[in-house]
Amino acid sequence: MAYWQEVYDFAGQWRDRFRDYRMNQRDLAGQALGEACAALGFEMDGGQAFYAAYGEAATSYGALEGVIDEVVDISLLGAAIYARWQYFNQLADDPAAIELPQNRAWFILALGRLLTLAGGQPAPFRGHLKEMRLVSNRVAYGLLPGSCEEVEQVVTVDHEGGVSFAGYSYGHGPGSYEKARSRDFVIQQALTDALLCAMAAYFKRDPEGVFLTDSGSWDLTLTNTEDRVYLFKGSLGADLVYKEISLSDLLRKVLDMDDLYAFDGRGKPDLITRIALDYHRTRRLKAIAFPRDRSEKSLLQEETASLVIDKASGSLIFNQQTEGGRLSYRYEEGDAVSRLLESFEAERLFTAIEGNPADVIDDPDDSKTYAITLDYQKKPRRVIRGSYDKRGLPVDFAGFANCVSAFIRRQGLGDIFDPAVYGKVRRRRSDYIFCSVSFNYIGKDYYYLTDDDSIEAGDLVIVPAGEDNTKTLAEVQAVEYFSAEEAPFPLEKTKRIIRKCTDEEIDRYLEWDGEEE
Repeated sequence: MAYWQEVYDFAGQWRDRFRDYRMNQRDLAGQALGEACAALGFEMDGGQAFYAAYGEAATSYGALEGVIDEVVDISLLGAAIYARWQYFNQLADDPAAIELPQNRAWFILALGRLLTLAGGQPAPFRGHLKEMRLVSNRVAYGLLPGSCEEVEQVVTVDHEGGVSFAGYSYGHGPGSYEKARSRDFVIQQALTDALLCAMAAYFKRDPEGVFLTDSGSWDLTLTNTEDRVYLFKGSLGADLVYKEISLSDLLRKVLDMDDLYAFDGRGKPDLITRIALDYHRTRRLKAIAFPRDRSEKSLLQEETASLVIDKASGSLIFNQQTEGGRLSYRYEEGDAVSRLLESFEAERLFTAIEGNPADVIDDPDDSKTYAITLDYQKKPRRVIRGSYDKRGLPVDFAGFANCVSAFIRRQGLGDIFDPAVYGKVRRRRSDYIFCSVSFNYIGKDYYYLTDDDSIEAGDLVIVPAGEDNTKTLAEVQAVEYFSAEEAPFPLEKTKRIIRKCTDEEIDRYLEWDGEEE
C-alpha cells in the first residue's frame, strides 16, 4: 500500500474515533495511536517543530483553527499529533482530559487536515451492486445529545428490495446506544433497481469524501454480486449528487422515509402528536382537637389536574378537580394545536431531569406528583414520572408551561369578558372620533382625528408629525368619541390620521430595535 494511502487511512480512522463519544480515555490515549504514529514514521519531538512554526496551535484548538489552512507539511502535522497524544498518554495530570470537547476538537481538526493533505481515496466500486448498508451518525464534537435523542440510523437495502432500518438513541452516556425503533419491509423492484444503480454509478467514479470537523458522519458499505466489499465514508452535511439527482433525497423517496439522515443529515425530524400531563396533590391538614372527648381528626384534601394536547383531535383540554369544585377548559382548532405541538422539539423535550438529592426533606403531609405521557409520529410512547418540583420536573418544564399558558391566554374567552367590547360607547352622528396615539421614541400620547370607524386600539397608523408634518408611524392607544363642545383639543388645531399601516410597514415596525438609523 502506498504511503499516502496509509496516512489517509490512519487519519480517517482516528478522526472518526475522536468524533465518536463512545470512545473514552483508554481508546484515545492508549498505546494504539502512538504505535500508529510511530509506524508511519512521524517524529517524536515533543511538538517543538510545530510549535516553532505555529505557536499555540500545537495545543490550542482555537489557535489551530486559525492557521489550519496554512499547514501543508504532512510530516510536521503528523509529529504534532504524535506529540499531543504523548502528552495525554504520559505527561498529563488527568489523562481523561483527552475526552474534553476542546481536546477532541483539536485532534479532529488536525486529523481532518492530515486526511486532506494525504489526498488518498478509497477504491472505486466495481461490478454489480447486490447490497448497500448505510450508517448515518449525527453525533458531533461539543454537542452532547439527550438520552432519548436519535443519533444513529442504519439502513440496509438488498437487490431484491428487502429493506432493514434501525434507529438508535444516545442512551445514558457514551457507549450506550439503544435501539429506539426498527422496521423491515420490501419495496418495488423498479425502485430497488433505480436506487442501487444510482449508488453504484456514483461510487464507480473516484468519490471525494467531504470531511467536516463539526458535523456527524456516514459510513457506506457496498457489496457486489461477487461478494467483494467496498467501504466509503464522509461527513453529514454535504450531499452526494449524481446527474443532478441527490442521493439523499432519492433514498428518502424510494424508502418513503422523510426522516432519514442519509448523507446530508437533513432528514425531517420526528413530531410530537400528543402530550398528556397529570398532576396529583394530597395534603393532610393539621389535626383538629375536639374538647369533649379530646379526640383528634386529620383532614385529607386532594387536588388533581390534567392537560391533554392532541394533534389527532385538534384539541387542548384542561381539567382541574379540587375540594371546592371542578374547572374544565376545552379548545378545538386543529391548525393552532398542531402548530403548538410542532413548536416543541421532539428529540429534546423533557429529556433531562436534574433530580432531587438523596438527603432532600420530604413533607409527609403534602405530596405532589406528576406523570407526563408523550406520543410521537415515529418513536414509541414515553412516560415520565416524578415529584412536582423544580428538580423533580424536566429542566425545560418552565418553558413548556409558559408556552402553553401563553397559548391559552391568546385564545381568550371571546367577547363576553372583553372590556373593549362591553365597555365601548356607541358613536352618535354628531360625535368626532379622537384617537390617542403614541410614538416609539416619545413616551407621550397625542390626539388625532379620523373618520375611519374601523380603527381600533392597537392598530398602527400613519400620521403627520412635527412642524413639517412628516409622515410617521404611530400606535393607537385608545379610541374615544366627543361632541364638538367636549372635544379634548380644538378641532381646527387637531391633525388627522392619514391611513392605517400596510403589512410591510407593520413588519418593519415589529423589527425596529428602537435606535435611529
